[in-house]
Amino acid sequence: MTAVWDEAKRQANLLKHGLDFAEFEAAFDGEDAVYLPAQPSRTGRIRYKIIGRWRDRLVVVVIVSPLGAEAIALVSLRYANPKERAVHDRLGSQDRRAGIFPGGLG
Repeated sequence: MTAVWDEAKRQANLLKHGLDFAEFEAAFDGEDAVYLPAQPSRTGRIRYKIIGRWRDRLVVVVIVSPLGAEAIALVSLRYANPKERAVHDRLGSQDRRAGIFPGGLG
């Protein structure tokens, strides 16, 4: 699945978190990722929080509801905090997609 983003948001995320949306597809390992619902956007669009590996560290990527079968819109990309790492570890062997993305993002 292709990732898309707003360029101004990408630049702001890069400055704030040091992670680049442009590297998402190549660097994000969705294999062991946890997929969770997140707070809706200010416009009411459904968001999802994905906790997964980025170059051997856990990160959180927030996406806006998938854009059909072709793309997801990246909203935020940052390193996971201790609570998010614990959620990732706790959900270990369970179905990490929680039914949100049958077949995953790949």
